Amino acid sequence: MHRIRACLIGIVALSALIGCGKRPNRKPIRPVEISRTAAPILDKILQETQSKFAPDWPAVQIRVLPDGELQADIVAVNSQSWASEYLSGGVPIVVSEEDLTKIQNGKILTITNSSNPPRFGFVNFPAQPQGKLVDARKNFSTRLTKKSHPQGSAGYPPRETFNLVLYPTSLGFFEAFLSKLPKDDQKHPAIIWITGGDCNTIDQGCYNQGPYSADQSASAYREAGIVMMFPSLRGGNSNPGQKEGFLGEVDDVIAAADFLAKQPGIDPNRIYLGGHSTGGTLVLLAAASSSKFRAVFSFGPADTPVGYPEEFTPFDTNDPFEVELRAPIKWLQDITTPTFLFEGAKEPSNADAVHAMSNRVPLVQGFVVQGRDHFTVLAVNNLIAERILADTGPTCNLKFSEPDFAQFR
Repeated sequence: MHRIRACLIGIVALSALIGCGKRPNRKPIRPVEISRTAAPILDKILQETQSKFAPDWPAVQIRVLPDGELQADIVAVNSQSWASEYLSGGVPIVVSEEDLTKIQNGKILTITNSSNPPRFGFVNFPAQPQGKLVDARKNFSTRLTKKSHPQGSAGYPPRETFNLVLYPTSLGFFEAFLSKLPKDDQKHPAIIWITGGDCNTIDQGCYNQGPYSADQSASAYREAGIVMMFPSLRGGNSNPGQKEGFLGEVDDVIAAADFLAKQPGIDPNRIYLGGHSTGGTLVLLAAASSSKFRAVFSFGPADTPVGYPEEFTPFDTNDPFEVELRAPIKWLQDITTPTFLFEGAKEPSNADAVHAMSNRVPLVQGFVVQGRDHFTVLAVNNLIAERILADTGPTCNLKFSEPDFAQFR
C-alpha cells in the first residue's frame, strides 16, 4: 500500500488539476518547464481562477517580450488559439506560434517572490546538452538539499519466490530480491525491475502480487520463468549513501546488472531492464548510460524530474545542470539498446512525457495504450514476458506495434 501511495504522489497533479473545459491534444514541445517550487503555487492559482475563466480553462501563458525576456501570465485559453499546449509539473502551459519560434533554449520557470500574486523568473535549461550522459556525470558532485534516513532491512521474502541477496556497488553491498535460479544447466533470460514511488527501497510490494490489471510486482516475468531481480539502491533500506534522485542510482542499477550476469543459469546477453513510474524514469537514464541491457521497458516515465514532489528530488531543482543530468529527454541520443515506453491514455497518466520522448531517436519507441491508466497499463508486462521468451537470437529481435495492445483496451 505504501508503494502504491508513493506512486500516486508523483502524478497526482496530472489528474487533480482543472476540471472545466476541453483541452486540445498536447504537443511534445517543451520550451518552458515548471520548477518544483513553482508548480504547487501555480496549481493553486489555476484552481482558484477556474470558475472565473469558464467555459474556457486557465493556463500559464509564456510570452517573449521585445527585449527577448520571457514573461508568465495566467490566461483564459480557448482550445483553438494556441500552437503549443502541454503539461509540466502538472501545470498546463500555452505558447503562441510566434513566441514558440523565439525561445531558442529551454527555460525553467521559478518563483522569485511568493507574494500574491507571485513573481516569476526563468533560468536556462539547455535543450541539447553537449557530449554524452556518462561523460557529463563524471566527476560531478551533486548538491543534495534533503538527506535520506535508513528505513531498515528489506527483510526476507517468501522462500518459494525470492531470496534476499547482497550485490556489490561502489558504496558497498546493497540488498536485493532475487528469484529462484534455474538448475537445469541452461542459460536463462533475466530482468531487473525498478519499482515506482520510492524506487531506492524494496519491500513486500515487490513480491506480493497485485491484480492482473495493475500488478506493480511485475510478477508476469517470474511466472513465465524469467529470473527477476529487485535491487535496492543508495540510501534505501539500510544501504549506505544518500538518495540522489535519478543520479547515483544509475550506477547502482548498472552494478545490479553486473552482479546478475555472473549468477549461475543466467544468460549474460539476455538481461533486460524494466521499471514503473519513478522507476521508469530511472531505467531510461540507465539505458542512456550503459549498453549492458538487451532491451529496456519503461512504464509511465517522466521526461524531466522537475514535476516530481520533493521526496523524489532531494537536489536543487533550480540548478539547471542538476536537473539536466536527471532528465531522460535530454539524453535519448545516448541510448544504444532497444527501449520501449508504455503509458495508459486515461488519467492519471504521464502520456505527455511518453509522446515527447517517443520516436525522437531510432531505438526509442513509445506506446500510449487506450483504456489504461498509469497503473493498469502494467498489464502489458504479460505481453512483454511472452516476447522475451521468444527473443532467443544473437541480438534483440523484440518488436511491438499498436495492434499488439488492442487486447488491453
